[in-house]
Amino acid sequence: MQQLEIWERFKKFTLIFLYVAISILVCFSSLHFSDGATEPLFTNFLVAFPFVVTGLSALSYALFTYIEGVLKDVADIEHNKKLVSKVVESLTEVKKEVLRNAFLIISLLIVQYVIAGIQEILMASSGTLFALKWLFLSVRSSVFLLVVLAGVDQFKGFIIAQDYRNVLQDGKKHK
Repeated sequence: MQQLEIWERFKKFTLIFLYVAISILVCFSSLHFSDGATEPLFTNFLVAFPFVVTGLSALSYALFTYIEGVLKDVADIEHNKKLVSKVVESLTEVKKEVLRNAFLIISLLIVQYVIAGIQEILMASSGTLFALKWLFLSVRSSVFLLVVLAGVDQFKGFIIAQDYRNVLQDGKKHK
């Protein structure tokens, strides 16, 4: 069981790494092959970064509260303690994932600002190196897309919690 858990974490890390690498490559390629014509596209959607992080952070709090409510509903079930235990364990894992994603989202905002600061320092000292500027813009865009991926993961957590709540509601109707 321990090896399966390690493999799952490694697989997730590998997928995230590939996602970041591919998004950097796509962003940089589009900037390079368009001679920078796509730069306004990237700079304009990076303006939305703090707002997306704020929304996803609020969503994380709402989802955490929602899962707590579902866990209270599960606690009211008196039959089939083994099944209830598995549901509680699963929802607790979803809660942990919500907290990890919230931390990741906020951390990525900070990382994006640090990268933007480094970009400004290097651009001021080295003049206009378009390739370097585009590389930093690509990395910042990739970080933004990673936040979007974490947001999608948050929505998946909501769907899981909603599925559990629906099953609980169906079970209460059939009593």
